[in-house]
Amino acid sequence: MIEERDGTDLKNAMPSLPGSVQSGQSIAPIIIAWIDDVKLTREVFSRVINQIDAAFQISVFESVSDCASHKAQCFDIIVYHSHEILFERFGETEVLRRSFPASYLIIISDEITVDSRVVDVVLNAGVSAYVSSRVSDLRVFAKTLALVGAGGLSVPRGYHGPDEGEEARRKSDEQASAGFRLHGLTQREAEILGYLWLGESDRAIAKKLQLSFATVKMHVGNVMRKAGTSDKAQAVEDKPGEANP
Repeated sequence: MIEERDGTDLKNAMPSLPGSVQSGQSIAPIIIAWIDDVKLTREVFSRVINQIDAAFQISVFESVSDCASHKAQCFDIIVYHSHEILFERFGETEVLRRSFPASYLIIISDEITVDSRVVDVVLNAGVSAYVSSRVSDLRVFAKTLALVGAGGLSVPRGYHGPDEGEEARRKSDEQASAGFRLHGLTQREAEILGYLWLGESDRAIAKKLQLSFATVKMHVGNVMRKAGTSDKAQAVEDKPGEANP
């Protein structure tokens, strides 16, 4: 499980469009349904994310019911952007879970501060990531999409809820392990890669995960080897499973 890193406000920053993160590489597409009832953010966010990484193939919908009417389609990820300051649309979350049981679900909220009770509820409802549009950088969000597509979980910075408990950790491990194995990384390697994506140092990762510095260095070395590089920055740019084992 990873946390968001404080970054540029999604609502106030439309970055230059640098092209695919995986430019020049042949990569499997990630099929995404993007739900947002505000036309401007629906079109701009989905377009920018697609241009950050061409692997994301995005279909846009203006409502949950509109998306649910296409349940015959196969989406890897459902992104639901709620413009509530305090997310309360749990019924619509349940509609999406029932309509797309095999899809990962990401909630984007416009909240400024994290309400751990809300995060608890959505995680228990099977949501894979809860993101604040106010503090998330678009590039970090693109990498969150890739991590969720591999079976991972992401929570907002400042959330210290039951994910620290043994039962929640076990559920997280079970949900993520199959996806990570498919992409050539162990659960722990994928977790560490998530922190590397967010710019954390090896020592910071060791502290967060309560591991020794040497153990984290070993896992980072394994990630680099599976990415087919001796350059940590290049390994961080690669998505799990696109490396040469």
